[in-house]
Amino acid sequence: MNSNTGIVVYSWNANGLYGKVNDLREFLSRKNPDIVLLQETHLSGLDRCYFPNYAFYSTPSRTHYKRRGTAVLIKSCITHHHVPNPNLYHVEATMVVATFYSLPPINFISVYNPPLNTSMFTNDLEKLISYNPSTFIAGDFNAKNRQWNCSTTCRLGKHLLNFVKKTKQTLLTPESPTRISTTGASIIDFAVTRNINYLSTVRTENELSSDHLPVRFWLDTGTDPHFSQTFITNWKKYQQHIIASNTVDFVPLNHEDIEKEIGRFTNEHLEAVKASGTWVKNSSEEFSLEIKSQTKLRNKLQKIFQKSRDPRDKNLLNRAHSYLRKLHYEANQRRETDRITSLNPNDGSIWRQVKRYTKTFSKIPPLLTPSTIVYTNQEKTEAIADVLEQQFKINDLSHPPTDNLVKRKLKKFFQKTPANSHTPCTPSEIAEYIKKLKKNKSPGTNGITNLMIKRMPIKSIFRLTEIINSILKFQYFPNSWKTAIVAPILKPGKNPRDPSSYRPISLLSSLSKIAEAVILKRLMEATEDRIIPYQFGFRKNLSTVQQLLRITEVIREGMDEGWDTGAVFLDIAKAFDRVWTDGLVYKLIKLRVPGSIIRLIATYLRGRHFAVRVGNSLSSERVIDAGVVQGSKVGPYLFNIYVNDIPSPRNCQTKICLFADDTAIMSTGASDHVMASLNDYLDQLGRWLIRWKVGLSDGRYK
Repeated sequence: MNSNTGIVVYSWNANGLYGKVNDLREFLSRKNPDIVLLQETHLSGLDRCYFPNYAFYSTPSRTHYKRRGTAVLIKSCITHHHVPNPNLYHVEATMVVATFYSLPPINFISVYNPPLNTSMFTNDLEKLISYNPSTFIAGDFNAKNRQWNCSTTCRLGKHLLNFVKKTKQTLLTPESPTRISTTGASIIDFAVTRNINYLSTVRTENELSSDHLPVRFWLDTGTDPHFSQTFITNWKKYQQHIIASNTVDFVPLNHEDIEKEIGRFTNEHLEAVKASGTWVKNSSEEFSLEIKSQTKLRNKLQKIFQKSRDPRDKNLLNRAHSYLRKLHYEANQRRETDRITSLNPNDGSIWRQVKRYTKTFSKIPPLLTPSTIVYTNQEKTEAIADVLEQQFKINDLSHPPTDNLVKRKLKKFFQKTPANSHTPCTPSEIAEYIKKLKKNKSPGTNGITNLMIKRMPIKSIFRLTEIINSILKFQYFPNSWKTAIVAPILKPGKNPRDPSSYRPISLLSSLSKIAEAVILKRLMEATEDRIIPYQFGFRKNLSTVQQLLRITEVIREGMDEGWDTGAVFLDIAKAFDRVWTDGLVYKLIKLRVPGSIIRLIATYLRGRHFAVRVGNSLSSERVIDAGVVQGSKVGPYLFNIYVNDIPSPRNCQTKICLFADDTAIMSTGASDHVMASLNDYLDQLGRWLIRWKVGLSDGRYK
């Protein structure tokens, strides 16, 4: 047996976890277990515990507030998913299904069986093992039986043994006691397994602070040790690798040549990173030598007291434990002080620290779909993608005259021979855009990170300039940059189990964003002076605050004149996601945007796809039928153009205030005049909304 391979699982009844988190973190850094099953955590559903390199799943007691409760700690690098409990009436449990390389999924269950329970607790155990063929249930069963070296057999122990035999499961019990109290020692913490046919060892360890000792289980599965790791790149080697590589002259003749060059450019830079770095194991949390020594002393005194039961030994143990808690507290205070003093107002570290305390990080729970409940990350990606696929479609609104007008105009425009007039970009322009990229943004589908782009040698910047100039010349946006990875974020106040409760955050290729910046600059030069003056969204030197001040001034001026001011506030439903792209191209034509830019934007908008990512799982690619591009640089400005022909008021007392899709319509005057003006404008607006397939959010019309 090779003790360096396999799966290491601990089970521990903490008898209250909240004051023992630091102690458990030190234990994890030394022992490095794959999974820890915890009982009697005494946590509520709102308590937050953090363990570096581990995912933490907690189930509060269904009957007692801040009593009982179970939890599971599992290494973040292990593929796994949390499974909600079935309806349990007798035991408490937390379930996590883990998938190890070349092994079938195993359901690890932390279970707590109260000491005065009825014999019906085995019904709950039967429900738990039905979720997965291979199960590993461990915890505090409060069941004694001579079969596992207890001095007596209790009622719960008798029923549990009968259940194990009936269901053909296996008991994994240690030889030494797991709980030592004033009434004696007993073995009540152990494991019950099904379809886990590996050699194993079980032992108690004199660690941590509780009336229960942690029990260590080692399963000889032959799998390699699991540890999180980080790829460290030598950026000098990266640049040298790129400079030394052979580059084929890029003379594109068609769209296919552009796609091939982007593929070569991407692969060469990914290979350069791969050849220039190494994977480094993430270090476990560091603790001072004094804390480690005091932990050893505490464990030693705990062992002495468990044997002697002498009050003097108990006093020494309590003093050692109190001093250990003091050392942990002081170490935490020093870490926090060092973190705060290192904050810099110029590098964004203050904002990151604020988010650390204020942002709620929540995992996506099992989702309810129309036909089933999905648990795994892969299933969740598909469920959310199904919803978003319907979201990226135009609204079901029709105005045949407008539809026909747009169709004829676009057909006529694209039948013309395209003019080959464009303003090429320069390497210095590209370098400026690269400089503005944020280092820590997640990459798109091609895996090229912003940091890789920032570290590119001059040779790469010149190549990228040639690629973008070919895009401008051929008026063609490459398909390889048209797929977005969508990260779902829970909307405030929404049901986390509903797939429609998540808003999409799109991650696009960083190379694509540089090309977009070039396109946006040329589009803004052609249209900025034609954007309506009351649109303040996504425009230079204009902000939400300024639009709010404008609204305030309208109200104040009306009050000074003794007039009433009425307002209607509108919010467009799925504003960016449901833009009618043909209608947008039509409006670009009507704005007299240069034809080369229109053709380029038309190819930019069409043929786009997305895939949803949850954890390390990615959904199948889905088609985007409508909308300006989420997460893009060009998208918000294109939306401004789409709503640029919103009807103007027919009288000077009625004013419009826009910030992207948020709209305020205000009218000042006598009460009856205000109502008439607002109704008149809403009639105008309603016809415009139908013509251009724009829908309003339910409940957002005030």
